[in-house]
Amino acid sequence: MKTRKLLTVVFAAGMILALTGAAQAGMFKIDLSDDLGSATNWDVFTADVTDTGITDWSGGGDNDVTLSITGMFGESVTGAPGTSATVDGVTVPKEARDDYVWGGTNNPPNYIVFEFKNLDPGPYNVSVFEGRTDDGNGQFGTIWVGEFGDKPGATNTGNFAGSSATITDLTISTGDSLYYSHYEDGTGGTSGLIVREVPEPATLMLIAVGVPFVLKRSRR
Repeated sequence: MKTRKLLTVVFAAGMILALTGAAQAGMFKIDLSDDLGSATNWDVFTADVTDTGITDWSGGGDNDVTLSITGMFGESVTGAPGTSATVDGVTVPKEARDDYVWGGTNNPPNYIVFEFKNLDPGPYNVSVFEGRTDDGNGQFGTIWVGEFGDKPGATNTGNFAGSSATITDLTISTGDSLYYSHYEDGTGGTSGLIVREVPEPATLMLIAVGVPFVLKRSRR
């Protein structure tokens, strides 16, 4: 009887770890520019990089994701809001919002291209934000999945000047890259990005129903 109870407890613990790990998987937070500080528990970039490893801040263990940035030209603190904000359920501190990067020679049409590789397959929300409060031209970009040549012909973020934009439920398959293209319009820029994996509904249901069940069984 004791052996059976011990096995039940071990199984329950393993199930909890597996399911909560699945629910937490995939949270990548990118702070662009450190002119007014670096956000704690964010990856900070101030210049172009190639296949640089980034952190899965969820603790889910997707630790082979890399980021490449091409076309970054400068940083600025114009119109810094001095406040935090919430983007797709994530708190963005003022250190991430108060500054931003811009591309090319600050003349349109130039671009900064961000490529995320090795993301685990699944659905993702991808957010981009700009803190600058006086960007009169608006701020636009393009987010897509696949290869660089799959880029849509038009921007798809909408205007996120002084705010943010989130593209929801982007499906990433094995071998896909995730891209964001900053469109340079001569004013403002991009302050940061958040890439967040969305737990499958079935996983959330298992956690809600299965975990209490196995815990109840283990106490008998």
